[in-house]
Amino acid sequence: MSSTAFFKRILPFVAALTIGIFITSFFVNVGGQRSKKWGHNKRCINSERLRAEVDQLRLEIQRLREQLDAVNESSFEPGDHGFAFPPRVGEVPPPPPLPAVPRARN
Repeated sequence: MSSTAFFKRILPFVAALTIGIFITSFFVNVGGQRSKKWGHNKRCINSERLRAEVDQLRLEIQRLREQLDAVNESSFEPGDHGFAFPPRVGEVPPPPPLPAVPRARN
């Protein structure tokens, strides 16, 4: 194969590839990450921060549940604080069913 025929076949391919990469570079980071270490550290810092926040929220929920149990289990007399808590009841019953809607007559 002569060199001119080779360039006639390769030149359109290289031109299309170059134009495709150029257009793609507007939408995607073609060069890759600037620093792999920075991206990893950023994710690591975010995940550590989220883990710490979740642990803090778990502790707060546990503390609030313990307070609620202490309030529900203790028996306050009206003379102690000027008010009394009602005894803890099970689940709240569902509301009564709605009345049937009358049908329209044709």
